[in-house]
Amino acid sequence: MTSRFLSSLLGAIALIALAACQPPPKLDSERTLGLQNWTLRGGTFAEALDKASTLGITTIEAYPGQALGGDLEGKFHHSMDAATLDAVKKLLAEKKITVAGYGVLMSGDEAEWKQIFSFGKSLGVRWISAEPPVELLPFLSTQAKESGIKIAFHNHPSPSRYSDPRALMETLAPYGPEFGVNADTGHWARSGFVPLEMLRLCLPRLVTLHFKDLNEWTRAGRDMPWGTGVSDAAGMLAALRQAGFNGVVLLEYEHQSPELMNDLSRCAGFFRAAMDAPLDQLVGGLVPPPGFSSEVEGTWAGDRGANSNREPLPRPLFAPDLSNAEFPKGSWTFADGILKANGKGASIWTKDEAGDFILSVEFRAGATGNSGVFIRRAGTASDTLEVEINGSAPETGAMATGALCSVAAVGLATKIDPDKWHSLTILAQGSDIFVQLDGAKVVDAKLSKWTDAGKNPDGTVNGFSKPLKDLPQKGRIGLQDAAGPVEFRNLMITDL
Repeated sequence: MTSRFLSSLLGAIALIALAACQPPPKLDSERTLGLQNWTLRGGTFAEALDKASTLGITTIEAYPGQALGGDLEGKFHHSMDAATLDAVKKLLAEKKITVAGYGVLMSGDEAEWKQIFSFGKSLGVRWISAEPPVELLPFLSTQAKESGIKIAFHNHPSPSRYSDPRALMETLAPYGPEFGVNADTGHWARSGFVPLEMLRLCLPRLVTLHFKDLNEWTRAGRDMPWGTGVSDAAGMLAALRQAGFNGVVLLEYEHQSPELMNDLSRCAGFFRAAMDAPLDQLVGGLVPPPGFSSEVEGTWAGDRGANSNREPLPRPLFAPDLSNAEFPKGSWTFADGILKANGKGASIWTKDEAGDFILSVEFRAGATGNSGVFIRRAGTASDTLEVEINGSAPETGAMATGALCSVAAVGLATKIDPDKWHSLTILAQGSDIFVQLDGAKVVDAKLSKWTDAGKNPDGTVNGFSKPLKDLPQKGRIGLQDAAGPVEFRNLMITDL
Protein backbone atom coordinates (compact mmCIF):
# COMPACT_ATOMS: atom_id res chain seq x y z
CA MET A 1 0.00 0.00 0.00
CA THR A 2 1.56 3.33 -1.04
CA SER A 3 1.91 6.22 1.40
CA ARG A 4 -0.24 8.42 -0.87
CA PHE A 5 -3.00 5.80 -0.96
CA LEU A 6 -2.79 5.33 2.81
CA SER A 7 -2.94 9.09 3.39
CA SER A 8 -6.02 9.44 1.18
CA LEU A 9 -7.72 6.49 2.89
CA LEU A 10 -7.11 7.91 6.38
CA GLY A 11 -8.36 11.30 5.22
CA ALA A 12 -11.56 9.79 3.85
CA ILE A 13 -12.22 7.84 7.05
CA ALA A 14 -11.67 10.95 9.18
CA LEU A 15 -14.03 13.00 7.03
CA ILE A 16 -16.78 10.38 7.22
CA ALA A 17 -16.44 10.21 11.01
CA LEU A 18 -16.60 13.98 11.29
CA ALA A 19 -19.68 14.18 9.07
CA ALA A 20 -21.47 11.65 11.29
CA CYS A 21 -21.19 14.12 14.18
CA GLN A 22 -22.27 17.28 12.36
CA PRO A 23 -22.51 18.44 8.73
CA PRO A 24 -19.57 20.67 7.82
CA PRO A 25 -20.66 24.29 7.37
CA LYS A 26 -20.66 25.57 3.79
CA LEU A 27 -18.38 28.54 3.30
CA ASP A 28 -19.56 31.54 1.31
CA SER A 29 -16.89 31.69 -1.39
CA GLU A 30 -16.62 34.05 -4.38
CA ARG A 31 -14.08 31.87 -6.11
CA THR A 32 -14.88 30.87 -9.67
CA LEU A 33 -13.93 27.73 -11.55
CA GLY A 34 -13.15 28.42 -15.20
CA LEU A 35 -11.85 26.45 -18.17
CA GLN A 36 -8.89 27.07 -20.46
CA ASN A 37 -10.22 26.03 -23.86
CA TRP A 38 -6.84 24.45 -24.73
CA THR A 39 -8.11 21.56 -22.62
CA LEU A 40 -10.71 20.87 -25.34
CA ARG A 41 -8.47 21.64 -28.32
CA GLY A 42 -9.57 18.43 -30.03
CA GLY A 43 -12.94 20.05 -30.81
CA THR A 44 -14.33 23.40 -31.89
CA PHE A 45 -14.94 26.53 -29.85
CA ALA A 46 -18.70 25.90 -29.99
CA GLU A 47 -18.23 22.33 -28.77
CA ALA A 48 -16.00 23.56 -25.95
CA LEU A 49 -18.76 25.89 -24.76
CA ASP A 50 -21.22 23.00 -24.61
CA LYS A 51 -18.78 20.82 -22.68
CA ALA A 52 -18.00 23.66 -20.26
CA SER A 53 -21.72 23.95 -19.58
CA THR A 54 -21.99 20.25 -18.77
CA LEU A 55 -19.25 20.80 -16.15
CA GLY A 56 -21.19 23.70 -14.64
CA ILE A 57 -18.55 26.17 -15.86
CA THR A 58 -19.62 29.58 -17.18
CA THR A 59 -16.21 31.30 -17.45
CA ILE A 60 -13.50 30.43 -19.95
CA GLU A 61 -10.13 31.57 -21.21
CA ALA A 62 -10.09 31.29 -25.01
CA TYR A 63 -6.93 30.61 -26.99
CA PRO A 64 -6.01 31.83 -30.49
CA GLY A 65 -6.50 29.38 -33.32
CA GLN A 66 -9.38 27.15 -32.19
CA ALA A 67 -11.87 26.43 -35.01
CA LEU A 68 -15.15 28.22 -34.24
CA GLY A 69 -17.54 25.45 -35.28
CA GLY A 70 -21.29 25.48 -35.12
CA ASP A 71 -22.52 27.67 -37.95
CA LEU A 72 -19.42 29.84 -37.85
CA GLU A 73 -16.48 29.72 -40.23
CA GLY A 74 -12.90 30.53 -39.30
CA LYS A 75 -10.96 30.41 -36.07
CA PHE A 76 -11.12 32.20 -32.75
CA HIS A 77 -8.48 34.89 -33.14
CA HIS A 78 -7.91 38.57 -32.47
CA SER A 79 -7.83 39.18 -36.23
CA MET A 80 -11.42 38.02 -36.84
CA ASP A 81 -13.64 40.53 -38.61
CA ALA A 82 -16.38 42.50 -36.86
CA ALA A 83 -19.22 40.34 -38.22
CA THR A 84 -17.59 37.13 -37.00
CA LEU A 85 -16.85 38.67 -33.62
CA ASP A 86 -20.49 39.73 -33.27
CA ALA A 87 -21.57 36.18 -34.10
CA VAL A 88 -19.17 34.80 -31.46
CA LYS A 89 -20.56 37.22 -28.84
CA LYS A 90 -24.10 36.14 -29.75
CA LEU A 91 -23.10 32.47 -29.34
CA LEU A 92 -21.56 33.22 -25.95
CA ALA A 93 -24.72 34.99 -24.82
CA GLU A 94 -26.86 32.04 -25.91
CA LYS A 95 -24.63 29.63 -23.98
CA LYS A 96 -24.45 32.04 -20.98
CA ILE A 97 -20.67 31.82 -20.96
CA THR A 98 -18.16 34.64 -20.44
CA VAL A 99 -14.72 34.88 -21.99
CA ALA A 100 -12.75 36.36 -19.10
CA GLY A 101 -9.28 35.83 -20.58
CA TYR A 102 -7.45 35.26 -23.86
CA GLY A 103 -4.11 33.56 -24.50
CA VAL A 104 -1.43 32.39 -24.15
CA LEU A 105 0.20 34.87 -26.57
CA MET A 106 3.94 34.53 -27.16
CA SER A 107 4.89 37.32 -29.57
CA GLY A 108 3.65 40.23 -31.65
CA ASP A 109 4.82 43.75 -32.48
CA GLU A 110 3.24 46.96 -31.18
CA ALA A 111 0.70 47.12 -34.02
CA GLU A 112 -0.53 43.58 -33.36
CA TRP A 113 -0.71 44.21 -29.62
CA LYS A 114 -2.91 47.26 -30.24
CA GLN A 115 -5.18 44.97 -32.24
CA ILE A 116 -5.15 42.42 -29.40
CA PHE A 117 -6.18 44.99 -26.80
CA SER A 118 -8.91 46.35 -29.09
CA PHE A 119 -10.21 42.82 -29.61
CA GLY A 120 -10.08 42.10 -25.89
CA LYS A 121 -11.95 45.28 -25.03
CA SER A 122 -14.69 44.49 -27.55
CA LEU A 123 -15.02 40.98 -26.15
CA GLY A 124 -14.95 42.22 -22.54
CA VAL A 125 -11.97 40.16 -21.36
CA ARG A 126 -10.40 40.98 -17.99
CA TRP A 127 -6.91 39.74 -18.79
CA ILE A 128 -4.65 38.60 -21.61
CA SER A 129 -2.35 35.70 -20.76
CA ALA A 130 1.01 36.16 -22.41
CA GLU A 131 4.77 35.70 -22.40
CA PRO A 132 5.74 38.92 -24.21
CA PRO A 133 9.28 40.02 -25.07
CA VAL A 134 10.80 42.02 -22.20
CA GLU A 135 11.52 44.99 -24.44
CA LEU A 136 7.77 45.46 -25.04
CA LEU A 137 6.83 45.76 -21.37
CA PRO A 138 6.79 49.60 -21.17
CA PHE A 139 4.52 49.74 -24.23
CA LEU A 140 2.25 46.97 -22.92
CA SER A 141 2.02 48.70 -19.55
CA THR A 142 0.61 51.79 -21.22
CA GLN A 143 -1.81 49.77 -23.35
CA ALA A 144 -3.01 47.77 -20.35
CA LYS A 145 -3.66 50.91 -18.32
CA GLU A 146 -5.56 52.57 -21.16
CA SER A 147 -7.70 49.53 -21.94
CA GLY A 148 -8.29 48.34 -18.38
CA ILE A 149 -7.18 44.84 -19.42
CA LYS A 150 -4.43 43.23 -17.36
CA ILE A 151 -1.51 41.30 -18.79
CA ALA A 152 -1.30 37.99 -16.90
CA PHE A 153 2.26 36.68 -17.31
CA HIS A 154 2.27 32.92 -17.94
CA ASN A 155 5.11 30.45 -17.32
CA HIS A 156 5.91 27.71 -19.78
CA PRO A 157 8.82 25.47 -18.68
CA SER A 158 12.42 26.53 -19.32
CA PRO A 159 13.63 27.99 -21.66
CA SER A 160 10.54 30.21 -21.47
CA ARG A 161 11.61 33.71 -20.41
CA TYR A 162 9.18 33.60 -17.45
CA SER A 163 9.68 30.03 -16.25
CA ASP A 164 11.27 31.14 -12.95
CA PRO A 165 8.57 32.83 -10.81
CA ARG A 166 11.17 34.54 -8.65
CA ALA A 167 12.72 36.25 -11.66
CA LEU A 168 9.24 37.03 -12.99
CA MET A 169 8.24 38.84 -9.80
CA GLU A 170 11.44 40.91 -10.03
CA THR A 171 10.68 41.73 -13.67
CA LEU A 172 7.19 42.96 -12.74
CA ALA A 173 8.32 44.92 -9.68
CA PRO A 174 8.69 48.31 -11.47
CA TYR A 175 5.13 48.08 -12.82
CA GLY A 176 1.71 48.56 -11.32
CA PRO A 177 -1.39 46.34 -11.10
CA GLU A 178 -1.81 46.40 -14.88
CA PHE A 179 0.69 43.49 -14.84
CA GLY A 180 -0.10 40.29 -12.97
CA VAL A 181 0.58 36.55 -12.98
CA ASN A 182 -1.19 33.62 -14.62
CA ALA A 183 0.29 30.82 -12.53
CA ASP A 184 0.61 27.55 -14.43
CA THR A 185 1.12 25.21 -11.49
CA GLY A 186 1.86 22.21 -13.71
CA HIS A 187 4.68 23.94 -15.56
CA TRP A 188 6.16 25.03 -12.23
CA ALA A 189 6.34 21.37 -11.21
CA ARG A 190 7.82 20.42 -14.59
CA SER A 191 10.49 23.10 -14.10
CA GLY A 192 11.44 21.75 -10.68
CA PHE A 193 9.70 24.37 -8.53
CA VAL A 194 7.45 23.52 -5.57
CA PRO A 195 4.03 24.75 -6.80
CA LEU A 196 2.64 25.70 -3.39
CA GLU A 197 5.75 27.73 -2.48
CA MET A 198 5.74 29.52 -5.83
CA LEU A 199 2.01 30.21 -5.57
CA ARG A 200 2.50 31.92 -2.22
CA LEU A 201 5.31 33.98 -3.74
CA CYS A 202 3.09 35.16 -6.62
CA LEU A 203 -0.11 35.76 -4.64
CA PRO A 204 0.35 39.57 -4.49
CA ARG A 205 0.10 39.73 -8.31
CA LEU A 206 -2.06 36.69 -8.98
CA VAL A 207 -4.72 37.29 -11.66
CA THR A 208 -5.62 33.73 -12.60
CA LEU A 209 -4.20 30.20 -12.68
CA HIS A 210 -3.78 27.35 -15.12
CA PHE A 211 -4.36 24.90 -12.29
CA LYS A 212 -2.94 21.39 -12.60
CA ASP A 213 -2.16 18.36 -10.46
CA LEU A 214 0.59 16.17 -11.97
CA ASN A 215 1.48 12.54 -11.45
CA GLU A 216 5.18 13.39 -10.96
CA TRP A 217 7.48 16.42 -10.63
CA THR A 218 9.39 15.97 -13.86
CA ARG A 219 9.25 17.24 -17.42
CA ALA A 220 7.32 14.06 -18.17
CA GLY A 221 4.65 14.79 -15.57
CA ARG A 222 1.08 14.55 -16.84
CA ASP A 223 -2.25 15.75 -15.55
CA MET A 224 -4.21 13.79 -12.97
CA PRO A 225 -7.67 14.51 -11.53
CA TRP A 226 -7.20 17.19 -8.89
CA GLY A 227 -6.42 15.76 -5.49
CA THR A 228 -4.89 12.54 -6.85
CA GLY A 229 -1.48 13.80 -8.02
CA VAL A 230 1.67 14.99 -6.27
CA SER A 231 1.21 18.76 -6.66
CA ASP A 232 -0.69 19.31 -3.38
CA ALA A 233 -3.87 20.58 -5.04
CA ALA A 234 -5.58 20.85 -1.65
CA GLY A 235 -2.73 22.91 -0.23
CA MET A 236 -2.80 25.31 -3.17
CA LEU A 237 -6.57 25.77 -2.99
CA ALA A 238 -6.27 26.32 0.75
CA ALA A 239 -3.63 29.00 0.12
CA LEU A 240 -5.99 30.76 -2.30
CA ARG A 241 -8.75 30.72 0.28
CA GLN A 242 -6.46 31.93 3.05
CA ALA A 243 -5.31 34.82 0.84
CA GLY A 244 -8.89 35.81 -0.04
CA PHE A 245 -8.26 35.26 -3.75
CA ASN A 246 -11.48 35.97 -5.66
CA GLY A 247 -10.24 35.51 -9.21
CA VAL A 248 -10.70 32.64 -11.63
CA VAL A 249 -9.07 29.23 -11.22
CA LEU A 250 -8.81 27.82 -14.74
CA LEU A 251 -9.05 24.09 -15.27
CA GLU A 252 -6.38 23.28 -17.86
CA TYR A 253 -5.81 19.61 -18.63
CA GLU A 254 -3.16 18.84 -21.23
CA HIS A 255 -3.30 15.06 -20.99
CA GLN A 256 -5.70 13.87 -23.69
CA SER A 257 -7.46 10.51 -23.38
CA PRO A 258 -10.91 8.93 -23.82
CA GLU A 259 -11.44 9.65 -20.10
CA LEU A 260 -10.95 13.41 -20.51
CA MET A 261 -14.48 14.57 -19.65
CA ASN A 262 -14.64 12.17 -16.73
CA ASP A 263 -11.31 13.52 -15.46
CA LEU A 264 -12.51 17.12 -15.84
CA SER A 265 -15.67 16.31 -13.91
CA ARG A 266 -13.55 14.92 -11.08
CA CYS A 267 -11.41 18.08 -11.06
CA ALA A 268 -14.51 20.27 -10.89
CA GLY A 269 -15.96 18.13 -8.11
CA PHE A 270 -12.79 18.35 -6.06
CA PHE A 271 -12.61 22.12 -6.50
CA ARG A 272 -16.17 22.60 -5.27
CA ALA A 273 -15.65 20.27 -2.34
CA ALA A 274 -12.46 22.16 -1.46
CA MET A 275 -14.30 25.47 -1.57
CA ASP A 276 -17.20 24.23 0.58
CA ALA A 277 -15.21 22.34 3.22
CA PRO A 278 -14.06 23.99 6.45
CA LEU A 279 -10.61 25.39 5.84
CA ASP A 280 -8.96 23.30 8.55
CA GLN A 281 -10.23 20.12 6.87
CA LEU A 282 -8.83 21.23 3.52
CA VAL A 283 -5.45 22.12 5.03
CA GLY A 284 -5.43 18.84 6.95
CA GLY A 285 -6.03 16.72 3.86
CA LEU A 286 -9.52 15.64 4.88
CA VAL A 287 -11.20 16.33 1.54
CA PRO A 288 -10.97 13.15 -0.55
CA PRO A 289 -11.13 13.45 -4.34
CA PRO A 290 -14.43 12.53 -6.03
CA GLY A 291 -14.48 8.90 -7.02
CA PHE A 292 -12.10 7.93 -4.22
CA SER A 293 -11.82 4.18 -3.92
CA SER A 294 -10.57 2.19 -0.96
CA GLU A 295 -9.47 -0.57 -3.33
CA VAL A 296 -5.79 -0.63 -4.23
CA GLU A 297 -6.68 -1.34 -7.86
CA GLY A 298 -9.52 1.16 -7.79
CA THR A 299 -10.37 4.39 -9.51
CA TRP A 300 -6.93 5.81 -10.11
CA ALA A 301 -5.13 2.65 -11.25
CA GLY A 302 -3.87 2.17 -14.79
CA ASP A 303 -3.07 4.41 -17.74
CA ARG A 304 -5.73 6.52 -19.40
CA GLY A 305 -4.54 6.75 -22.95
CA ALA A 306 -1.52 8.14 -24.75
CA ASN A 307 0.47 10.71 -22.84
CA SER A 308 0.32 14.10 -24.54
CA ASN A 309 3.18 15.64 -22.59
CA ARG A 310 6.12 13.27 -22.73
CA GLU A 311 9.28 15.34 -22.58
CA PRO A 312 12.91 14.47 -21.81
CA LEU A 313 13.75 14.28 -18.12
CA PRO A 314 16.17 16.74 -16.49
CA ARG A 315 19.09 15.29 -14.54
CA PRO A 316 21.79 16.77 -12.30
CA LEU A 317 24.82 17.95 -14.26
CA PHE A 318 27.21 16.72 -11.54
CA ALA A 319 26.90 13.94 -9.00
CA PRO A 320 27.04 15.05 -5.33
CA ASP A 321 30.45 13.36 -4.97
CA LEU A 322 31.63 14.82 -8.32
CA SER A 323 32.42 11.30 -9.52
CA ASN A 324 31.25 12.23 -13.03
CA ALA A 325 33.50 15.30 -13.18
CA GLU A 326 37.13 16.01 -14.03
CA PHE A 327 39.03 18.76 -12.17
CA PRO A 328 42.32 19.22 -10.29
CA LYS A 329 42.04 17.99 -6.73
CA GLY A 330 40.99 20.69 -4.30
CA SER A 331 39.97 23.18 -6.98
CA TRP A 332 36.21 22.62 -6.57
CA THR A 333 34.03 21.39 -3.70
CA PHE A 334 30.37 20.35 -3.65
CA ALA A 335 28.63 20.63 -0.27
CA ASP A 336 25.06 21.36 0.85
CA GLY A 337 23.98 21.58 -2.77
CA ILE A 338 26.48 24.32 -3.63
CA LEU A 339 29.36 23.80 -6.08
CA LYS A 340 32.15 26.20 -5.14
CA ALA A 341 35.28 27.25 -6.98
CA ASN A 342 38.20 27.39 -4.57
CA GLY A 343 40.25 30.03 -6.36
CA LYS A 344 42.70 27.65 -8.01
CA GLY A 345 42.01 28.95 -11.50
CA ALA A 346 40.94 25.51 -12.75
CA SER A 347 37.80 24.55 -14.65
CA ILE A 348 35.58 21.59 -13.83
CA TRP A 349 34.34 19.40 -16.72
CA THR A 350 31.74 16.72 -17.18
CA LYS A 351 33.13 13.36 -18.20
CA ASP A 352 30.16 12.76 -20.50
CA GLU A 353 29.39 14.70 -23.66
CA ALA A 354 26.16 16.54 -24.44
CA GLY A 355 24.68 17.26 -27.85
CA ASP A 356 21.40 19.15 -27.95
CA PHE A 357 20.38 20.15 -24.43
CA ILE A 358 18.81 22.63 -22.05
CA LEU A 359 21.10 23.54 -19.15
CA SER A 360 19.78 25.51 -16.20
CA VAL A 361 22.00 26.73 -13.36
CA GLU A 362 21.98 29.29 -10.60
CA PHE A 363 25.18 31.20 -9.92
CA ARG A 364 26.50 33.70 -7.41
CA ALA A 365 29.57 35.76 -8.32
CA GLY A 366 31.22 38.36 -6.14
CA ALA A 367 32.21 41.80 -7.42
CA THR A 368 35.52 40.33 -8.62
CA GLY A 369 34.12 36.94 -9.61
CA ASN A 370 34.91 35.86 -13.16
CA SER A 371 33.54 32.57 -14.49
CA GLY A 372 31.58 31.11 -17.35
CA VAL A 373 29.83 28.03 -18.70
CA PHE A 374 31.68 26.14 -21.44
CA ILE A 375 29.50 24.13 -23.82
CA ARG A 376 30.30 21.28 -26.21
CA ARG A 377 34.04 21.05 -25.69
CA ALA A 378 35.45 18.49 -28.11
CA GLY A 379 38.96 19.90 -28.56
CA THR A 380 40.78 22.59 -26.64
CA ALA A 381 39.12 25.01 -24.28
CA SER A 382 40.18 27.87 -26.57
CA ASP A 383 37.93 26.46 -29.30
CA THR A 384 34.94 26.00 -26.98
CA LEU A 385 31.99 28.35 -26.66
CA GLU A 386 31.64 30.09 -23.30
CA VAL A 387 28.61 31.81 -21.79
CA GLU A 388 30.14 34.63 -19.75
CA ILE A 389 29.66 35.17 -16.00
CA ASN A 390 31.52 38.19 -14.65
CA GLY A 391 30.78 40.31 -11.61
CA SER A 392 32.81 43.24 -12.94
CA ALA A 393 31.97 42.97 -16.65
CA PRO A 394 30.31 45.75 -18.65
CA GLU A 395 26.52 45.52 -18.90
CA THR A 396 26.53 45.38 -22.71
CA GLY A 397 28.62 43.79 -25.44
CA ALA A 398 30.12 40.37 -26.03
CA MET A 399 31.87 40.23 -22.63
CA ALA A 400 28.78 40.96 -20.53
CA THR A 401 27.27 38.32 -18.29
CA GLY A 402 25.08 36.08 -20.44
CA ALA A 403 26.96 36.82 -23.67
CA LEU A 404 28.66 34.19 -25.79
CA CYS A 405 32.13 35.35 -24.85
CA SER A 406 33.67 37.38 -27.74
CA VAL A 407 31.10 35.83 -30.11
CA ALA A 408 27.59 37.20 -29.52
CA ALA A 409 26.72 40.29 -27.50
CA VAL A 410 23.77 40.39 -25.12
CA GLY A 411 20.58 41.82 -26.62
CA LEU A 412 19.88 43.98 -23.58
CA ALA A 413 21.88 45.43 -20.72
CA THR A 414 22.62 42.86 -18.07
CA LYS A 415 23.66 43.63 -14.52
CA ILE A 416 24.31 41.09 -11.80
CA ASP A 417 24.36 41.97 -8.13
CA PRO A 418 27.37 40.66 -6.19
CA ASP A 419 26.56 37.90 -3.75
CA LYS A 420 23.01 37.45 -5.13
CA TRP A 421 21.86 34.24 -6.81
CA HIS A 422 21.01 34.58 -10.51
CA SER A 423 19.50 32.06 -12.92
CA LEU A 424 21.00 31.13 -16.27
CA THR A 425 19.42 28.90 -18.92
CA ILE A 426 21.25 27.73 -22.05
CA LEU A 427 19.52 25.98 -24.94
CA ALA A 428 21.83 24.38 -27.50
CA GLN A 429 20.06 22.86 -30.48
CA GLY A 430 22.05 22.15 -33.60
CA SER A 431 23.92 25.35 -34.42
CA ASP A 432 21.44 27.52 -32.52
CA ILE A 433 22.39 28.82 -29.06
CA PHE A 434 19.81 30.55 -26.84
CA VAL A 435 20.71 32.14 -23.49
CA GLN A 436 18.33 33.42 -20.84
CA LEU A 437 19.46 35.38 -17.77
CA ASP A 438 17.07 35.85 -14.84
CA GLY A 439 14.09 35.09 -17.06
CA ALA A 440 15.03 37.44 -19.91
CA LYS A 441 16.39 36.39 -23.31
CA VAL A 442 19.86 37.87 -23.78
CA VAL A 443 21.32 35.83 -26.67
CA ASP A 444 19.74 34.05 -29.63
CA ALA A 445 22.64 33.12 -31.91
CA LYS A 446 22.42 31.07 -35.10
CA LEU A 447 26.00 29.91 -35.56
CA SER A 448 25.34 28.91 -39.16
CA LYS A 449 25.93 32.63 -39.88
CA TRP A 450 29.50 32.44 -38.46
CA THR A 451 31.22 31.45 -41.71
CA ASP A 452 34.72 32.92 -41.22
CA ALA A 453 37.45 31.71 -38.88
CA GLY A 454 38.22 34.19 -36.12
CA LYS A 455 35.52 36.62 -37.18
CA ASN A 456 31.91 37.33 -36.23
CA PRO A 457 29.23 38.29 -38.79
CA ASP A 458 29.53 41.94 -37.68
CA GLY A 459 33.25 41.95 -38.45
CA THR A 460 34.51 41.81 -34.86
CA VAL A 461 37.21 39.31 -33.87
CA ASN A 462 36.46 36.22 -31.80
CA GLY A 463 39.79 34.38 -31.68
CA PHE A 464 38.46 30.97 -32.81
CA SER A 465 40.69 29.00 -35.17
CA LYS A 466 37.76 27.75 -37.25
CA PRO A 467 34.39 29.11 -38.40
CA LEU A 468 31.87 28.64 -35.60
CA LYS A 469 29.47 26.99 -38.03
CA ASP A 470 31.97 24.09 -38.08
CA LEU A 471 32.23 23.67 -34.31
CA PRO A 472 31.31 20.20 -33.03
CA GLN A 473 27.69 19.97 -31.92
CA LYS A 474 28.54 17.55 -29.16
CA GLY A 475 31.03 17.81 -26.34
CA ARG A 476 31.69 18.22 -22.64
CA ILE A 477 30.30 20.98 -20.42
CA GLY A 478 32.52 22.93 -18.06
CA LEU A 479 32.50 25.69 -15.47
CA GLN A 480 35.33 28.19 -15.30
CA ASP A 481 37.17 29.61 -12.29
CA ALA A 482 39.03 32.61 -13.72
CA ALA A 483 38.69 34.65 -10.53
CA GLY A 484 36.73 34.21 -7.34
CA PRO A 485 34.45 34.14 -5.63
CA VAL A 486 31.93 32.14 -7.67
CA GLU A 487 29.42 29.43 -6.71
CA PHE A 488 26.79 27.33 -8.49
CA ARG A 489 23.69 25.44 -7.42
CA ASN A 490 20.68 23.66 -8.98
CA LEU A 491 22.66 22.57 -12.04
CA MET A 492 20.25 20.56 -14.20
CA ILE A 493 20.58 19.39 -17.79
CA THR A 494 17.92 18.03 -20.11
CA ASP A 495 19.07 16.08 -23.17
CA LEU A 496 16.94 16.90 -26.21
